[in-house]
Amino acid sequence: MTASIGVFIAMILTTNQNPGPENWGCGAQSLYQLFKCVAINISPEQILPLLPPANPQGHSLGDLQRVAKQLGLTLEALDYPIKSFRVESPIIMFFRIGSEGHFVVVRPVGHTGKLVQVLDGDRSPTVINCDDLTRLSSWTGLALVPQSNNISFWGLAAGGSIAICLGAFLQFVHFRLRSNPSRSTT
Repeated sequence: MTASIGVFIAMILTTNQNPGPENWGCGAQSLYQLFKCVAINISPEQILPLLPPANPQGHSLGDLQRVAKQLGLTLEALDYPIKSFRVESPIIMFFRIGSEGHFVVVRPVGHTGKLVQVLDGDRSPTVINCDDLTRLSSWTGLALVPQSNNISFWGLAAGGSIAICLGAFLQFVHFRLRSNPSRSTT
């Protein structure tokens, strides 16, 4: 077992020690962190009143999905197969530890598509290989994934980058045609 797996297991085994206002739970914290990751400005004070009273095991995937929808973020519940687990955008993952569950945010890092960063409340982020994550005994494959119809910072940034590159290319072509009259079609 690699060091990152050991650190991650130790981190999620402390599910009852959620830092934050009034011990607000891993579900609410994960929802808050996901909103931050997709650049939607939502405060914990906006999330907490919308959550139903937690049962002894905490909140459900459905609870988080409903609150996210009320705050403008559509989340799809997915069950990732172990062999094809890859993350393209930040998601909320559900892990099962004994009879309890635990939510964390998982987002891609690096350029290989094989590494993810695990955000668990106020704890330090952990980077782990996707394959190692799926080998954990607590793995369920259950996740809440933001839908592509949600406007996010990354979507706007990608669209803006394409527009800037296209504009620069068109200016370059225009300049080249104007500076070299022999290439004109007249």
